[in-house]
Amino acid sequence: MEEQKYRTEVIIHVTDSLDAQRRDALTGDLKNKNGILSAVFCPIGNHLMLVEYNNSGMNSQDVLGYVRKQHITASLVGPI
Repeated sequence: MEEQKYRTEVIIHVTDSLDAQRRDALTGDLKNKNGILSAVFCPIGNHLMLVEYNNSGMNSQDVLGYVRKQHITASLVGPI
């Protein structure tokens, strides 16, 4: 239960239209970042991505920065 308090979920809106291969590459890259626990696109909206991360070592702006470093236009919608 202690670990649960450090988990935060955030929604990121990806403005760019990404095909399935690019979405998979993005989520795969995010999952390889230290502190990112999961990253998935919404199955009914390919522009919304749910990212779960450990908030003891990063914040939502860090997560957004990882996405933007992939040369993808994105914005933070907010936490869940």
